[in-house]
Amino acid sequence: MTCTRRWFLLLLAGLALSCSKRHSFTESDLTRARQALETCLTAWKQGQRPETLRSLPEPIEFAEEWPQSGLKLLDFEILHHEHTDAEMMRFLVKLTVQDRRGKRQERTYTYAVALKSPIAVGRDPFF
Repeated sequence: MTCTRRWFLLLLAGLALSCSKRHSFTESDLTRARQALETCLTAWKQGQRPETLRSLPEPIEFAEEWPQSGLKLLDFEILHHEHTDAEMMRFLVKLTVQDRRGKRQERTYTYAVALKSPIAVGRDPFF
């Protein structure tokens, strides 16, 4: 497990323990979070490494180990968002991926976005 992935899981665990009530985010927060997620997934689809996102004007920490493991993202669709606590916005995303042998699969995961500095984006292991 990479250091980035561990950091993100610890962040998620801490937030899950400390925040259990619903929170309403502003439209600008929701738009900013969705754009960060789209930026991460587009970078993966284009074959960029997650580390390149750290050099953006608004840096993003993308905790996703699949690009390094050779899993290609062919397409994605953000299905809907969920506001589940005061720190995180969660988005249900359908991914079309291809493994090293060329096998295609559709997978659906929940990605969490924390509007911190840097913005943290990663699959949420609790959803």
